[in-house]
Amino acid sequence: MTQMISKTQAPVKRAGRIDPIAFFERFGVLIFMILLLIFFQSQNSNFFSERNIFNILTEVSIYGIMAVGMTFVILTAGDRPLRGLHSGGVRHDRGVRDQR
Repeated sequence: MTQMISKTQAPVKRAGRIDPIAFFERFGVLIFMILLLIFFQSQNSNFFSERNIFNILTEVSIYGIMAVGMTFVILTAGDRPLRGLHSGGVRHDRGVRDQR
């Protein structure tokens, strides 16, 4: 008995062509942000001033802190970071109740 193994070759991409869908999947958000910055600068000439940039960073800093915290939650496979604190509180309550 003879087994015939056929190998299917993956389609070869040409080096000179850029796939527009892959390009926008990778850089779409960055392009959108740049277009937003250009739009806001065209509406108000003080948009890129030092005071305004500092104000924007101050306003969004809480979201950055929350994003870092959620990143840690995701990296730990969704484990609750306060599990030890909660279980310690339960143990404390039981200990106080048992002493009475």
